[in-house]
Amino acid sequence: MPVQFDLPTPREDSAPVFANARACADWLESLPLTSSSTAQAQLRAQMALLSTSPLKPAVLAEILEQLREAVLFVQGEMTKKFAYHPLPLSDLETQAWNGTLELWRGYGLCWRICVQAVVGGELQGQAAQICQRALDAHARLMLDYVNACAELPAAEWQMLHKLYRAAEHAGVAADRVRDKSLTEASATNCMATYARPILVALGSPNEWGARQTQMILRWTERWATKIVISHNPPAKPVKPPILVDLGAAEAGFRTDSAARLDVAGANLRYLDISGVARSVKNRIILLRKGETPASLGLGEDAVMPACELTLISLYQHWGDGRVGREQARRSVGGRVFVAGGVASIHYYVSGKPFKQPGHAKELTSKQRQEIATFGRLATRDEDEHSHLQGFTLEEWELGDESLAGLRLIRAVGAGRMRVAVGQLVGARPPDARAYILGTIRWVQLRANGQLMIGVKSLPGAPQAVAARATGVNAAQEKYQQALLLPSVPALKEVETLLLVPGMHKPGRVLELHAEIGRQVRLEAIVERGADFERCTFTHI
Repeated sequence: MPVQFDLPTPREDSAPVFANARACADWLESLPLTSSSTAQAQLRAQMALLSTSPLKPAVLAEILEQLREAVLFVQGEMTKKFAYHPLPLSDLETQAWNGTLELWRGYGLCWRICVQAVVGGELQGQAAQICQRALDAHARLMLDYVNACAELPAAEWQMLHKLYRAAEHAGVAADRVRDKSLTEASATNCMATYARPILVALGSPNEWGARQTQMILRWTERWATKIVISHNPPAKPVKPPILVDLGAAEAGFRTDSAARLDVAGANLRYLDISGVARSVKNRIILLRKGETPASLGLGEDAVMPACELTLISLYQHWGDGRVGREQARRSVGGRVFVAGGVASIHYYVSGKPFKQPGHAKELTSKQRQEIATFGRLATRDEDEHSHLQGFTLEEWELGDESLAGLRLIRAVGAGRMRVAVGQLVGARPPDARAYILGTIRWVQLRANGQLMIGVKSLPGAPQAVAARATGVNAAQEKYQQALLLPSVPALKEVETLLLVPGMHKPGRVLELHAEIGRQVRLEAIVERGADFERCTFTHI
């Protein structure tokens, strides 16, 4: 059956400020591109009018093509205001994200009106471009969910599949279309435009950082054009094909289940990724032989060894989907108390405010009286210290755990800490005596508003220490909070220090202060996160 889109009814009183492409070009001259939020609002208003205007589909397609460059520019500028920012987004960031999604929806709806005309037999000379532009607008909307580290609604996958089915129905899925917006290729087709968000979704984007995302999105522009989509399995694939059910509300999948394939039936499509697999594997091999990422067309911003690790991860995810866990996870439930950042974790691990070693203060008469009466100082000063420093111990739900890490969920409104990939966190179950240190491996804002993170555990019970540089030039430097992780021979883990960013320099001598003072010489960086540096050292 022909594809049928749910479209608004045209209204005679719904008229944009331009009635044709030439008038649209004149209107664009006055669009305030230096103010992206204002320009976006004006574009959204015109899309709402265009979607219900009685314009002929041919005229509408010309107008939408005329608007495309401005829409892509404004959306790109607005995306910078929320893309891969720590979650949850602030009110202003959320406003920018919602406005960006709204414009994509309006722009995509207008293109779907044109696609419906193509399905009905009109505009056959423009069918390939119209179907590709509609797929592209919807794919970009989906990518802005990825940019916001947000869960993709099932309805967005359904619409993507429906748009691709329309391109198939029109017989233009593989037809080449010129696209000036692409940086890696001069032309594309509906297959590639459709496959791109599927590749992104299967690449585990919640684990990517901002720079990594920009690289991968750029690479997929070129590699997606190598994908061939068919109704039947490829004859001699390099890697197993990705399967897609055009009637389902999900991305691609792999399965050996005959029952699932039977359910998909005529909706089943095979994405042959042989060309992509070859391209990625060849680059990994050449990088190991000493070639630079730039010489392989991976971009000047791609640096080693991160570039190679990213390619390996993509090859595993795209190539066969067998990116398993080293340890099985078990669902446990219960609460976990979580702190973020070296300074905050130091406070909760030590159980007291951080003070410069060697600068003991004279007790006040009030403090001496508290010791005489209660045997200790009152804790209100420490409580006030944590409040003034912004330290918080938040309550999260433990979804599941393994020896390698935890999956944590925070209810809507249950905390204020913002999280991002690569941050350091300390987690403690209520019945545990020590904190578990870990780095945030992935983050996701769920459709219900909950915040979910995956934490990779760092072995060993952390010790709160103070660290400062030594030497003539460092005589006046103050101690800073640091965390010491002991060696764990069973896991072949050596002692490491977690320092604030910028403190590590190979060969630098630090003075550590815990119960006693000692000096250590820093060696290599083991892990560099968003807010810490973990390094090895030797005792002096």
